[in-house]
Amino acid sequence: MPTRFELHGITFSGPTYKVGLMLSLAGEAFDYVHLDMMAGAHKQPAHMARQRYGQVPLLIDKSNGRHLCQSAAILEYLSDTLGKFGGSTLDERLQAREWLYWDFDRLAAPIYRARTIKLGIRQAPPEVLEDCTKGGQAALKVLDAHLAGRDWLVGEGSPSPISTSMAS
Repeated sequence: MPTRFELHGITFSGPTYKVGLMLSLAGEAFDYVHLDMMAGAHKQPAHMARQRYGQVPLLIDKSNGRHLCQSAAILEYLSDTLGKFGGSTLDERLQAREWLYWDFDRLAAPIYRARTIKLGIRQAPPEVLEDCTKGGQAALKVLDAHLAGRDWLVGEGSPSPISTSMAS
């Protein structure tokens, strides 16, 4: 049976991982297309025509031809279309969205920057690495404190349709 979704990304991309993880947790098979960003594949016309920012991830919904970019927007789309991880009330849906945007602003950004500096992908002085590391650690403390005694960021149930919000 053909898959509905095609995910374009790279192995080291946290945002690509998040989309793949959600598809997997939702039980949705998908095709994965690796983009060779070191060779500049993400800036080529074929990719730019589908992902206007020249980044990853890119999710193609083959059922309707939509090309989606930016992981938070993709995760919201998947939640809406698959009926999973979206929250069972308006308050839960709003809380899930807050966590998505907080993740990009406070958690993923410093962790990603520290990782790329440590891997040598990005050059930066030691004090920048230290600042990124401290920012990531502070965000992880917020996340750990919120998750203390809970299984989910938002909601109380398992990842069944219309029962809970984003996990992990």
